[in-house]
Amino acid sequence: MNTQVGQLEVILYVPILCPRHRWDLSVRSVLECPYYLCLKNDDRSIYDTYMDVWSKRCHDVKRKRPYDYFMEQVDGMRRDGGYRSDKAGTEPMRIYKGTRWLLDGHHRAAILCALFGPKTVVPVHESDEELPKDLDQCKNPCED
Repeated sequence: MNTQVGQLEVILYVPILCPRHRWDLSVRSVLECPYYLCLKNDDRSIYDTYMDVWSKRCHDVKRKRPYDYFMEQVDGMRRDGGYRSDKAGTEPMRIYKGTRWLLDGHHRAAILCALFGPKTVVPVHESDEELPKDLDQCKNPCED
C-alpha cells in the first residue's frame, strides 16, 4: 500500500517531569518529529536535544546515531531525488496494523517530508507486531 508521508505518525521519546520514570513515548505526526523539525528549521540543536531524551532509555544511542550519520542519510536522499527502495535497509516502511504509526522508517519519513513535502507518496506495509507496551506510561508526573 502507498500513503502520503505527511499522513504517517511516529512514536517519539518525550521529555517528562516524573520521579518514577526517566522517559516516555508518545504518538505524534511526522510533521512534529524532531528529525523533520531539525531539517525544516536548519537547527541541529533540535536533533541533539531529542537524542538527549532518547539516551535516557538507550544509553548508547548518541554513539549509534550521530548527527553526521543522519545528515549522510539526508544528503543521500537529496542526491537520489527522494526515496529509493533499492537503498533502504527495510523496504517498504512498516506501520502497526490498523494505524498510521511507523514501526520503522521514522528517519526516512521525516527526511522525505522535509525535503520533498508531506504529499510525497511512500510504500508502507502493515505489520502484525504488537504496539509498544510503554506508550504513554507517564502522565507527568505519574499518579500513584
